[in-house]
Amino acid sequence: MSPKSRTQYTVGESETLSVGLINAISEAKGRDVTHDSSVLHDAIDVEALNALFSHNEGAGVRTSFVTHGARVELHHDGNEVKITVQDLETDDPTSSGTPVSP
Repeated sequence: MSPKSRTQYTVGESETLSVGLINAISEAKGRDVTHDSSVLHDAIDVEALNALFSHNEGAGVRTSFVTHGARVELHHDGNEVKITVQDLETDDPTSSGTPVSP
């Protein structure tokens, strides 16, 4: 079974980057990931990510990482931060939940 499709998300003006990340991952996974055993802070330094993507200085910045069984890519286009999430886990109910190669 192949990975699920990519989900696009734009961080809202009143939303922090970490909240936007959790919302984007939850949307891609089809469930609230705040209850997962994996924590966003275990995968990345959220404060450093916030500094990197600050609205005043982040234009053109890109980064990616894997968390919650998903590949997360961030891009600041000069106006907004766009998040792309690809769920790396299969949607096969008989699967052990092991990530598949992208």
